[in-house]
Amino acid sequence: MQRYKRRVRDGFIAAAAHGNKANKNALKVDLVWLVKAFKALAAEVGEVVPVRVRMQKTQDGMVKKYYSREDYTLLPATFTWDALYEEMHKFVELGLRVYEPARSTFCKLLSIHCPTIRIRSSQSNVCDMCTIYQTRMRQGATADKTEELGQHTESPRRIREYKKDKAASQEPNSDLAVIVTDFSQNLTIPSVTTTPSQWYFCSLLAVNLFGIFYENDGTQTNYVYDEFASGKGSDQINSMLQHFIRTVLIPAGKKHLVVYADNCSGQNKNNHVIRFFLAQVQYGTFERVDYKFFCEGPHNKLVRPRFRPYSQAHKPRRLLDHGPHYQRSQRRSRI
Repeated sequence: MQRYKRRVRDGFIAAAAHGNKANKNALKVDLVWLVKAFKALAAEVGEVVPVRVRMQKTQDGMVKKYYSREDYTLLPATFTWDALYEEMHKFVELGLRVYEPARSTFCKLLSIHCPTIRIRSSQSNVCDMCTIYQTRMRQGATADKTEELGQHTESPRRIREYKKDKAASQEPNSDLAVIVTDFSQNLTIPSVTTTPSQWYFCSLLAVNLFGIFYENDGTQTNYVYDEFASGKGSDQINSMLQHFIRTVLIPAGKKHLVVYADNCSGQNKNNHVIRFFLAQVQYGTFERVDYKFFCEGPHNKLVRPRFRPYSQAHKPRRLLDHGPHYQRSQRRSRI
């Protein structure tokens, strides 16, 4: 025992000095590539949010605290450190000649070298505006603040209604029909990728395309007609809706109709279109008709992508050349 104590005192079996050298495994990690790939991912899927950062500095022996605004990139809550590491691992396995860091080293290095890129927690994975409204209401909930929050949450509520109606329409033996209607962008024919110089002195033929997307089976019916046949008003919409109801919905035995459209007052949000749906209920075609509008905003993208120009959109399963349209006087006589 005395012999071992003497060796420890003399330093013969002491631990080797570190020598202020870095870890050999950590030195092999390509830090430049790792940080660059992480920032590229954050720029693609992240959301830049201005954040107030509390800081302090010592001046003349006094500690002063202040707030500084910095732009942070917040990743969705699904991008956890484990998920990011697995994506990096799959990328390296494809044949990339870089040294793969350990899981703990991966998290530590990115946290140090990318301090402004954070991952949203699952508890706070909410809209930034909702967080601001919530902070304001903590100081005192007034009628104006409550109304502002209600207007802000109106869009997600309508999106949830749309998804709920869509799920209900796909249930077996359901009498619910959900359709989304909209006009396409302005189209002209002939349509080519490069426009000849002579065409700039000519008036191309304008073509109207009205689409009705049937959520129950995922099919879309497109009504195509040129500018000499008719325009894009309420009469034309009622005529095409009547054709779709008579040829698709009535044979399917649907009794509850839910119609989604954008907030266009001249075409969709129109008294004649609303009266047309009222007539469908009054004459027993449907037991109930819900007419819902998407206002301007992110949720309006539920309607627009389905009705891109026909040359850009996917080929529809049914393409109908619509015939003459009923005018108001003719429609009144038929009703």
